[in-house]
Amino acid sequence: MVSKTIIFCILTSSLVSAAGTALVLSTLKGEPQVAKARINDSQLEQRISELEDRLANITQQKSVEQAPPINVIAQAPARSTTAPQTTAQTETTPSFDELRERRREQRIAQLQPTYRAQQFVKAGFAEEEAARIVQLEARESLRQLNAQYQARRQQLEGQDSSLASTNPIRAELGDENYERYLEANGWPTKASVGSVIGGSPGENAGLRAGDNIVSYAGERVFNLGDVNLLTAQGRVGQNVLIEVEREGETLQLSIPRGPIGVNSGRRGFRR
Repeated sequence: MVSKTIIFCILTSSLVSAAGTALVLSTLKGEPQVAKARINDSQLEQRISELEDRLANITQQKSVEQAPPINVIAQAPARSTTAPQTTAQTETTPSFDELRERRREQRIAQLQPTYRAQQFVKAGFAEEEAARIVQLEARESLRQLNAQYQARRQQLEGQDSSLASTNPIRAELGDENYERYLEANGWPTKASVGSVIGGSPGENAGLRAGDNIVSYAGERVFNLGDVNLLTAQGRVGQNVLIEVEREGETLQLSIPRGPIGVNSGRRGFRR
């Protein structure tokens, strides 16, 4: 706007000077002064209009040149830095507890008499012979359990073998808080039955694989170690009640005090 005003003033002064000169010359020549002045005014207005149009064009051109260039090339979509997930990656990874439960179920399945018999059949034994081998294994397991039981009773004779004396943490916390303590550590809170030895007191009492023993002779048990300790107390052969959870139901079974003949699902851990 300032440059436009300057040009307008310069042009005006030039034209006025030119008009004045022309007016003096015309006077000397005897020409009418009024007519010449009107013509020069008209020319002046026309020139001013032309210069204004030219100035507007120059200003518009400068603004176009100074404007930022328009990017007419479409930008390619940004590449994702995350690798595409495969089907295996999208699957939920099992937790530690789930993996442990799967492993326990596998061990329990391998301890069942039918599985043992099938393994012997695969090894070349006839089905009758495989079944007889399974019975021999059960008989030998019961013999070892009874021998261990008698030795344990002799060792504990005259000693305080109560659950409180053998587990100071449980005695200090109490059964309710001790159960929470076990859960916080991810440890079992029930005596889980992995398998039952054929012909054992546990099988005769009605125990099944997958049962959870909650109490023995009225005392809360959290594992088969607790059950093992309680079986060594009292009079051998005395019938006691055991509380069992099975598929969401609570059962009470009567069993003689002594070795039960069950496996927890851990190799070599029988009671």
